[in-house]
Amino acid sequence: MKIKAIILSLAMVLLASSAFAALSVDQQAAVDATTLLVTDLTAMAWTFILSVMGALVGMKLFKKFFGKSTS
Repeated sequence: MKIKAIILSLAMVLLASSAFAALSVDQQAAVDATTLLVTDLTAMAWTFILSVMGALVGMKLFKKFFGKSTS
């Protein structure tokens, strides 16, 4: 059993090292474009998330203080 685990680990290391082969110019351009797109979408998502969270906190505080003032 240990021999199988060692062989499997060695195979995974060899496969992982071959995954870092050099990319062609077109492939690198595609990876760079995708990375840029993901970065832009992440920035937009954080803006949206912060806006929604701010609105939810504001509504909760408004409800809390409005409920105390009418009681």
